[in-house]
Amino acid sequence: MKAIQTPEARAKGGQIWPLSVAAYRALGEAGVIPENTELLYGQVYQKMSKSPLHSALVRRLLKLLRQIALPGRFVTSEQADYL
Repeated sequence: MKAIQTPEARAKGGQIWPLSVAAYRALGEAGVIPENTELLYGQVYQKMSKSPLHSALVRRLLKLLRQIALPGRFVTSEQADYL
């Protein structure tokens, strides 16, 4: 099994400075950070788009889970629901 390694700074002598949520939001409002990013553990990452296969599998799983119909449970997804 491979261990996950923290990426090294690309610039020689460069440092990574973690961002707070407030700083991330302020930079986003100023247009410095693109909209398709997210802040995880103080670092900004570009979000990956969902593939058509991913979307199809999520819809299929939703359909299967809703057929179980457990009392007091509501099944939903973050993506648009076309079922």
